[in-house]
Amino acid sequence: PGEVHLSENPMLGEIAEKAVLDKLKQCSLDIPGVRIITFHDTRVTGRSDVASKDAIREVDNMVFAEFQGLHFSFIFETKCNAVIHKSIDKRKKAVAQLTKLKKILATELSITVDDIHRHVMWPNMAPTEACLCGSMHPTFTKLRPNPEPAGFHIFKDTFDGDNFSNWFRDQISDPTKAISEGKFESLLTHFTLLSIGALHDKEVGSFCVLAPDQIALVHTAAHSLGRPLGVRGLAGTGKTICVCARIQRLCQAGNLCMPAKACYVYFNEHVKILVENILIACGVNMSFVKFIDWNINENDVQSIFEDKAILQNLIVNEKVRYIYVDGGEDMGINRLNSACRDIVNSTDVADDGDFWLLFDPFQGIHDKHSMEK
Repeated sequence: PGEVHLSENPMLGEIAEKAVLDKLKQCSLDIPGVRIITFHDTRVTGRSDVASKDAIREVDNMVFAEFQGLHFSFIFETKCNAVIHKSIDKRKKAVAQLTKLKKILATELSITVDDIHRHVMWPNMAPTEACLCGSMHPTFTKLRPNPEPAGFHIFKDTFDGDNFSNWFRDQISDPTKAISEGKFESLLTHFTLLSIGALHDKEVGSFCVLAPDQIALVHTAAHSLGRPLGVRGLAGTGKTICVCARIQRLCQAGNLCMPAKACYVYFNEHVKILVENILIACGVNMSFVKFIDWNINENDVQSIFEDKAILQNLIVNEKVRYIYVDGGEDMGINRLNSACRDIVNSTDVADDGDFWLLFDPFQGIHDKHSMEK
């Protein structure tokens, strides 16, 4: 998500994580030419070695940056502590969490991880601490050597003013800290897939990642319009998204045009508005998309499966070549069963294109429960 949404009475940890994300967002404004993608509060599951069991770890920030043709990756663990002498165990825990996560990524992605840079963020902690010797020491180094490399811990002073942007600029200006483009893409793909549920535009869900079966459907070949394709899937499995992706694909290929338009048949006005917004966000030319309301029987659409003349009218007179009946369960189970029989027994129509009937067999607004049939 683009924001850290604080609870009504936010904990110090929430506020600290928000401070880190806000600084990363500021970097994108302060550093010309940088491109930053960050995933926050992402849950990662995997093995730290091939013999171990799956472990679950939460990543406060997985940061990807492209700058001056180079690629960089960072893992941030954020701690809200301010009192140094009470935070030794937190330091050890943070280091262990970051180490474990790198091992999981190495095992699950079969990559080397030494060039994925780790940092613990301490937005509330001073960078130095007083000592009985009368001197000030860098935090966590008093009376013992610091087991982490210099710069591993990022303290409160870095969060003042432009200091964070300057620090981040230094990191991505060092070519020795860069990773290969292939590793960058592998890591980015991995975290994208982990974050599917959150990766969407707030209004229209324009950022989506298709699963393999969805990709297969979106890339399926055109078929005879006389033999509709039944697409069965439970609620929330992405049937409507597949329709949108298919129409976008047709548009990008130049197959969507005035003599070959798409027709989206809907049962719910809210879904129609959602589809319309998604297609607009995806750059589809909406003059080539026709919407038909099943409930008011526009273009006699309720007879489209039984009466081939209705289909021919859409093809010949309305210049429609791609038809998507989305939400077929709301025909009612008896009519849906009839439509499915008509699909099986239908005869070919000369024209090729798309004719999809999408439905969830386990629900429908006209039935007490569709499974009873």
